[in-house]
Amino acid sequence: MSRLRGLLAVGAVAALAAAGCGVDTDDEPRIIPPDEAATDDSIDDSPTTSAEDVLDPRPGQVVEVYFTQALDGETELVRANRTVPGPATEVELLNTLLEDPPGPSERQQGLITSIPETTQLTSPPQRQDGSVLNISLNYGIFEVEGEALRLAFGQIVCTATSLGTVQRVTFEVDGVARPAVDGEGRETNGPVDCADYDTLLAPEENR
Repeated sequence: MSRLRGLLAVGAVAALAAAGCGVDTDDEPRIIPPDEAATDDSIDDSPTTSAEDVLDPRPGQVVEVYFTQALDGETELVRANRTVPGPATEVELLNTLLEDPPGPSERQQGLITSIPETTQLTSPPQRQDGSVLNISLNYGIFEVEGEALRLAFGQIVCTATSLGTVQRVTFEVDGVARPAVDGEGRETNGPVDCADYDTLLAPEENR
């Protein structure tokens, strides 16, 4: 009889412990209602943001910049496609021209740049008289001379006017107004456009 009382006491203690700990003593599985399941803090259905969205959510726009190509002993100005965040601006085109030269596959096709790699914009290009753009460069542009300098100026002028939002270009170098060098190698104090480099353009590039 004392053994039975002991077993009953142990059972009572176990039942009280289970109740105190909040343990469900049901023998059958219990379905969790949807409203209870939704309170699970481990579920995170918040939208994710990619690194690309954070860096620049604007869609890309294909634009044209001008490089040079040597064929049959002649070095000519030719167009190449680049993608910039849209809507494209002259600043983005010029930065792309200076900072994104022909890659390996383009170089296999003979594309190079005549613009010295030290050439940089010293300030954002400024509109003057509506269709004229003033471009400020450092002195790196003059690390080349002769034909290479004509081609370098042609690359910049034809790239800057390729959007059609400006028609002509003037230049400053280290903050001082400087004449452009046209396709014939002449210094031009006034604004220049891509037509001033017709003699350097590849035949299919003439417009």
